[in-house]
Amino acid sequence: MNEPLMTIKNVSKRYGNHLILENINLSLYDNDFIALVGKSGGGKSTLLRLIAGFEPYSSGEIIFMNQRITSLNKQMRIMFQEDRLLPWMTVSENISFRSRGQQIKEKALSLLELVGLEDFANYYPIQLSGGQRQRVSLARALMANPKLLLLDEPLSALDALTRLNMQELIMDICSKQHLTTILVTHDVDEAARMANRIVVLKHGRKADEISAPEDKTNTEEINLIAAQIKTLILSD
Repeated sequence: MNEPLMTIKNVSKRYGNHLILENINLSLYDNDFIALVGKSGGGKSTLLRLIAGFEPYSSGEIIFMNQRITSLNKQMRIMFQEDRLLPWMTVSENISFRSRGQQIKEKALSLLELVGLEDFANYYPIQLSGGQRQRVSLARALMANPKLLLLDEPLSALDALTRLNMQELIMDICSKQHLTTILVTHDVDEAARMANRIVVLKHGRKADEISAPEDKTNTEEINLIAAQIKTLILSD
């Protein structure tokens, strides 16, 4: 097997005397799509913040591309539940934020085409639907050609049909661009459908790691895996 892109070794996180994460171990490889699932407060978003370098871990280490994580690496990009677009900038300007030049503009337009918004370059965020704004957020994340894409429940506020379409779009782009991806989600069906591995966190610990179906069109198998994950999460 190839060397891992990221290795999480015995990582724990405390807030004062409160232990949030305890001895988390996980390896990620090129083209991996990992989903972190668990009850609210189980530590999944905290783990993502540690991976992103937003917070220091209390013990252990996270190694990404042979470097210890201490801050957000330029080879990582993150999408949040909120789109965090700048309302006074157009869609194109939001994607190419702080970058200038004809090549940058052309790349921004190319990414808009990739996410299906090629006709919305000069629109402002307020003129877009929630799903469209998240497509812009995805294009903005891809602007830096990241090796690792972090997804912190970016689809949870969308309606069911828009969410399904966004799942398909993210899966397709991550596959074609060979992106390693970590998804935090409370939706076990989403996890089973999108990821190739699902990590279940319970009470701040890694309770299990489950392989998801390779055939993402096999609804029956995806439903079985989702049911297995749900049972594991709810069990004491």
